[in-house]
Amino acid sequence: MAGKDFTALKKKRELDIVRMIYREDHNPIKEDHAENPDFLLFNVFKKYVFGVEITELYRNESSARLKKIAGYVDELVEHGKYRHKDDIGELTVDEIEILDEAGNTTSAFKGVMQKLPDLAGFVGILESYIREKEEKLAHYSMEARFHNLLIYDTEDYFASLKIEDLYGSIFNGSVQQAIQYSRFREIYLIGKINDEMRYIPLKAYCLYAYAHQFEGFYNATIGTPISVAEHILMFIGVLSKTGLSTASVHRTDTFIAVSYGDLSIRIDLVDHPAASCFLFNRDIDYSDGQPVDAFAAGLSIGSDIASQFERHQAEHTFHSSFSFVVEPKKAGERPNLDGKED
Repeated sequence: MAGKDFTALKKKRELDIVRMIYREDHNPIKEDHAENPDFLLFNVFKKYVFGVEITELYRNESSARLKKIAGYVDELVEHGKYRHKDDIGELTVDEIEILDEAGNTTSAFKGVMQKLPDLAGFVGILESYIREKEEKLAHYSMEARFHNLLIYDTEDYFASLKIEDLYGSIFNGSVQQAIQYSRFREIYLIGKINDEMRYIPLKAYCLYAYAHQFEGFYNATIGTPISVAEHILMFIGVLSKTGLSTASVHRTDTFIAVSYGDLSIRIDLVDHPAASCFLFNRDIDYSDGQPVDAFAAGLSIGSDIASQFERHQAEHTFHSSFSFVVEPKKAGERPNLDGKED
């Protein structure tokens, strides 16, 4: 019975995380689905099924057991009883003192202490979670049009960071590669950021950052006036050679759109040829598009341009507070869209 209760609680907790992103009236759960992925949701507007996989981000397995097993803290504090041998080195019972402003002890009690990983270590844990889920993706339901990954920061580790520092640590090196090469349509990082519950569509952010970085690169390095169509085609060519080759391009006689995750950048070629539009939408239709690398095969974008862009990326940090507020019962979430390079 205890096993069934734990499974039911786990499923409820996962569903609560789902509802931080997807409204129940817009995306009801497909009830006859078991696992792989955790949930199948139905899009009532577009009339298709998609998959959602949930993972909770812990600093290690010992921390996960401490939070998931009811009464484990009391077992450790009162009886020194460890549930797993690995917990002995990770969970330590010690005296915790509460100090006033003058540094005097006002109260003391026994509690469980844990080692806190540094930022690089915790980001490494995030990367390992993404890669672990990626390996299982091939076994997910074929009924789903696509699958999304939701990662919930159970530890509130990122709550103490400025969001700009968070981006600087995530979009750097191997963890960025894990995000960019993932076959999940979108990867959401959910948790307390800047003292409120927010979520970040990580793949959309990749495209968003690339677009801003490309503008900085073009103005600083090239600068020669070219048409809007040539400009966006150069951007697409750079994407194909620098890590976003799986983005999608949709071209008509009137516009060109580049889509990745939940973001589509649309360039109007007729009515407003000088403007670009950033469209954030979980229902982007990729069916009429083609991968960036296939589209770019016919473009004459040299590897030297791509190399110059990568050097620009390495030399200039992109700062942004791009994120969405978690409002599971309200419509019209709005992202922060500011950003700058230095």
